[in-house]
Amino acid sequence: MRRSRAITLVLAACVLPRVAVAVHEKAALLLVPEKSDIIARLLVRTGTFGFVPGEPSAYTQPLYGWFLATIYWTLGRNWWSLSTAQIAVSAATAVLVYEIGRRYLTGRIGLIAALLWTLQPYLVWHDLHVNREILDQLLGAGMFALALVAAGSSRLRPALLLGAVTGVAILSNTRLVALPIAFGLYLLWRRSGWIAALLVPVLALVMLAPWMVRNKAQVGCVAITTDARALWKANNLGTYDTLRHGLWIDDVPDIPQRQQDPRPLLWYTPQEAGTYYDTHGVQIPLDECAQDLTLAVFAHGGSLGSLLGFLLAIPPFPVGRFSFDLTGVARIRMHRQRDVWYPQLVIAAP
Repeated sequence: MRRSRAITLVLAACVLPRVAVAVHEKAALLLVPEKSDIIARLLVRTGTFGFVPGEPSAYTQPLYGWFLATIYWTLGRNWWSLSTAQIAVSAATAVLVYEIGRRYLTGRIGLIAALLWTLQPYLVWHDLHVNREILDQLLGAGMFALALVAAGSSRLRPALLLGAVTGVAILSNTRLVALPIAFGLYLLWRRSGWIAALLVPVLALVMLAPWMVRNKAQVGCVAITTDARALWKANNLGTYDTLRHGLWIDDVPDIPQRQQDPRPLLWYTPQEAGTYYDTHGVQIPLDECAQDLTLAVFAHGGSLGSLLGFLLAIPPFPVGRFSFDLTGVARIRMHRQRDVWYPQLVIAAP
């Protein structure tokens, strides 16, 4: 099959089902506001990236909020503007998957891979709702393609692009914070040279720097995000049972101290403080950095330790007790299962 015909088929397989789902689901696409959606609306209305006017926040990865704000500012916040933009992202990802397969394997394999990806039923539904993972897909495919190009090229430009795209991807998903190092090690393994390997984390840091400087100046700490609740949600004794019963990760029971403290305002997240402000017109003073930075640093450090342990075939660095504000003393324990180390966050009950 000719390339132009294959791309047409991939685009039709991607766009047509999503348009049908968008029309059917139009009343529900914006029904449940996501964190980035709340921030995007306030950013368009007041110029503040946060939950309360005039109170900047770093309580989420910023890229999807910027993406939504661009849509809302240019086309308004409605079902067709959101679905059009996100279908376009899905279509670009599908074509990129096809091109990767065509270039490095065969056109037939690329076509099959793209069709399998784009017609996955859950993904069709997921791509149309307010979910930041829509950008992760495109950035992930882009990083994969650039890593292959950089590994097979003697030029430095692909490594520069890989580093830049990886930095942008971290702004979409902070769980990728160790990925530039992994890509650098991959390029070394492929004998692309030390310069190319070093350019990837350097360019990633360059892309992250403006956002981190902004957070230091306006929020008070050098951080990509101050939201570290995902470390608790994904790494405690209640996580598996919650998911096993068909519930969502957000249904994992909350931190015990937060549930039982008689002074709930002290435990408000920036998002909850924003909801309180919208409801009561009262601003709750919060220090995002004091609440979440230490936990976020250890979350990222644990990920990096696990990655390096896997790549270098050594146990992860020892992690002992540490303290962080409001939640007492916690411990991260690394549990080995099938040669993969999983972090488990343990917070003692009051």
